[in-house]
Amino acid sequence: LFPYSKHKISDPVEEFVENVRKDLDAARALFTNPQETEFVPVMIPEAMSIAETEDLVAALDGMGMSVGNIVVNRIQRDGECDLCSPRAESQKKPVAEIDEKFSRCNIIHVPQFSHEIYGEKDLVEVAEVLVGKAYRDSTHRSIQPEPDGPGISTTNLEDLLEKSLQFIVFGGKGGVGKTTMSAATALRIAERNPDKKVLVYSLDPAHSLADSFDCTIGDQVACVPGTDNLYAAEIDPLKLSQEFMDEYTGLIRDAFESWEKATGGRVDMRTDRNILVTFAKTSPPGIEEFLALEKIIEFVEAKEYDLYVLDTAPTGHVMNLLEFPQLVRDWLSYAYRGLTKYQRDWKISIHQTIGNKIVKSMNATRKIREALTDPQRSELVAVTIPEAMAMEETKRLLSAVGELGVLCCHLIVNMIVPPTECSSCTSRRGGQQKYLRELPEWKPADLLVTQVPLFPSEIRGTDNLGRVGRILYHSENQGSTMIEGAMKYQVGL
Repeated sequence: LFPYSKHKISDPVEEFVENVRKDLDAARALFTNPQETEFVPVMIPEAMSIAETEDLVAALDGMGMSVGNIVVNRIQRDGECDLCSPRAESQKKPVAEIDEKFSRCNIIHVPQFSHEIYGEKDLVEVAEVLVGKAYRDSTHRSIQPEPDGPGISTTNLEDLLEKSLQFIVFGGKGGVGKTTMSAATALRIAERNPDKKVLVYSLDPAHSLADSFDCTIGDQVACVPGTDNLYAAEIDPLKLSQEFMDEYTGLIRDAFESWEKATGGRVDMRTDRNILVTFAKTSPPGIEEFLALEKIIEFVEAKEYDLYVLDTAPTGHVMNLLEFPQLVRDWLSYAYRGLTKYQRDWKISIHQTIGNKIVKSMNATRKIREALTDPQRSELVAVTIPEAMAMEETKRLLSAVGELGVLCCHLIVNMIVPPTECSSCTSRRGGQQKYLRELPEWKPADLLVTQVPLFPSEIRGTDNLGRVGRILYHSENQGSTMIEGAMKYQVGL
């Protein structure tokens, strides 16, 4: 794969690597120059978003990137119904907290619009708010809500609890409520099956699982407070990836040093060494999620838990995760072949160490692939919201998981505005119904749809997650139960 020579070679690969390094240095200089670049975080007035934005701003500060403005989106204006009024009230405290925590920045408040932002006209309307113009509710654009279109049958998720699955994976676009659905599901299953040990496991670097349960959750598995058989862990995939790369590149450098000593300096291996080190650092997309799942495989083999509920990062990461097993096997195979040719001539013990690690990782990829594509063991639950971008991303997700052989029987359409007398809520609900009516045109015929209403307040803590879980998995008529449950939900907050 990498032919070696007794003489130093001016290798075009080395020249390419050096050019890439220079480009990256130039990009870094551009991004850290406050006269050229500014990073603008966008958040919503909820505890999970506040915590994520704090981490983001701290990370940007550490990288020397300028943050001068922060956009707080979807601020609910004082309303006239039992949905938007409590939402407006519940946001007052987090809005004040945002203004205090990020007081060094210019805070831009963007209201909850009464219609979906889609197209040039809507974008101009948002832009005007961003530059300081007052928002005028376009009540003349209100769309009267229509009943669910023909062919849309909605159900609850009760059958998911009856299956003897080992993995339940929640996937979808960022911001659609995957973490809440994952946490509520794990809690509901744990409540119904006190004899089973359930692990809810986050693969999302944003660490929103801790905020959802309203408790500290680290990278070590721990029992969720207030439960006896529900465990949780938040693994930092980026940290795992960096540790993985550091260890592999260190082993490669050590191997080449040993080989160079064995040859007495007769063979110049610098080109091959640099290529392999660079190759190890340019890992395929999805390795972060793979490394997090590799730990799950260890739990499975040790029979630590009966069920694993996986809270994934946004859709692109899920696709990397599902496609990754074959990619990583090829990548590891190339890395191993690049080292083996030297081992044939000069035996060193560290080569066996590297080989064992590679074989272990390759076996893990096979086991992950087998688990995720086995309909008796795994099921993916897609989560979306009734808006254009989320629906388009959901179409791609459903198409891809079908091609990859991953079972997906349920689609949760989240944050549906319930029927109210409020003109703003009525307008938003009317816009959402358009996407619900279009569902039968593109969803698989056997895909079960669960409509979940927009709740009046942020969902945090086991008590509130338990209420949501009982609504999601109620065995009675889903439509009326979900709507009534959402409207009554505020009583418990």
